Amino acid sequence: SKEDTNELISEMIRTSPASVRPLTEVVYRKTSGNVLFVLEFLRLLRDEYLLFFSLRSNQWLWNTALIESKDIADNTIELMLRKILQFSDETQNALKLIACLGSFCEESILYLIAAIDDVV
Repeated sequence: SKEDTNELISEMIRTSPASVRPLTEVVYRKTSGNVLFVLEFLRLLRDEYLLFFSLRSNQWLWNTALIESKDIADNTIELMLRKILQFSDETQNALKLIACLGSFCEESILYLIAAIDDVV
């Protein structure tokens, strides 16, 4: 719900729920309240300096209009794909190999894949 999203954002950036309400409105509109998408969207905003901590005012700041106008992926898959494409080719290749293993992977397998990727 929008209230849950507001509470999540408020807790994440340690700002009062009333203060983050304008940010919540935009984030909720863009994410439909999907928790994974909310978290990734907030990371994207931070990475693109649309959400940042001001040392001068000692608080989190954002520009709602800029965030609203930002062309953001329409779903979680597009957002995750955008992030994956920012990884190095080696990391992308390792992720492709790991994806073949399913939803669980032992740490020792990760080391093997990393070693294979270094050789390839």
